[in-house]
Amino acid sequence: MKIKTRDPSVYQSWTPATAGLGVLSNLSIFWRRNGTTISGYGRFTTGTVSAVTATFGLPTGLTFGGASGLRMQAGFVNRNSGSAVQMMAIENQTAFKFGGGASSHGDVNGDSLFGSSETVYFRFEGVPIKEFGG
Repeated sequence: MKIKTRDPSVYQSWTPATAGLGVLSNLSIFWRRNGTTISGYGRFTTGTVSAVTATFGLPTGLTFGGASGLRMQAGFVNRNSGSAVQMMAIENQTAFKFGGGASSHGDVNGDSLFGSSETVYFRFEGVPIKEFGG
């Protein structure tokens, strides 16, 4: 039986390219296609975070879709402290950025968001992907 493009695919793992988060460890990261969008969830432990814009890459070959220049809240990262950080998807880019509050929309340094060696959990849903027509 063929899976139709509008049907959700099976979750698969990936290792994201990152910036500002150090070398990730304890990775348990999954994504799947659902029509023209993707969803994902998982956990990781940050390395030595740095004063570089924090990014978390999409699976290889994927680009955010959506309206031109759109910054979309795609999901959340939950920290050990109980606070949440927004995951931002920006059209035509290949990595999530993070927001620390209402005034920051995805251009925040890793060391302003997370601690070094901090285990965090995340989830994102319904993120449009250009290669899938989103």
